[in-house]
Amino acid sequence: LGQFLMLRRRLAVGVLKRFQHVRTATITGGCYCGEVKYEINAEKPLMVAYCHCADCRAAHGAPVYMTSQIPKECFKLTKGHDFVKMGEAPERAAKSPFTGMFEGGRNFCTNCGSRVFNTRKITKDVGAYKAGSEYVGTFPGQYDVPLKDLGAEWQPSVHIQCDEAIINLDKFDDLPKFGKLPPFASPPSE
Repeated sequence: LGQFLMLRRRLAVGVLKRFQHVRTATITGGCYCGEVKYEINAEKPLMVAYCHCADCRAAHGAPVYMTSQIPKECFKLTKGHDFVKMGEAPERAAKSPFTGMFEGGRNFCTNCGSRVFNTRKITKDVGAYKAGSEYVGTFPGQYDVPLKDLGAEWQPSVHIQCDEAIINLDKFDDLPKFGKLPPFASPPSE
């Protein structure tokens, strides 16, 4: 058990070090129809993860989705402000284990319906995410540059919400898999 806890701590510390950011690289992206465009100015994101939760699957219409968490100050909407609408599903949100931990929502293009980015303002400390911090969740499939052409820090490093997965994760890849959130992003135990 002691070795397991040490390994878990080393993984969490290593992941946290990896997610420290320096704003230098520029990545552009946008929605399916091109009416909404954005720019990311960051050397690396806070986290790149495959999410398996039922809420994200339903919002994306996919069995799994990838998200890059970017500090809000590193994200800029460059086109289509009038086409962006925030959408949420209040009944789903009320049942979420993350209710009360953040404010924000999923942002869509009103022209083509693409989900373009998430906005989150942390309302209480959640692991490495501190109350008052804000981030934007972007979707690498919408970047103008292929993900494979970006550095290693932009590649997925973890699977989250695996307890809700509907695919066989044993055949997916060798990335760390967490039933809920990894230690650096988990709420404190009550």
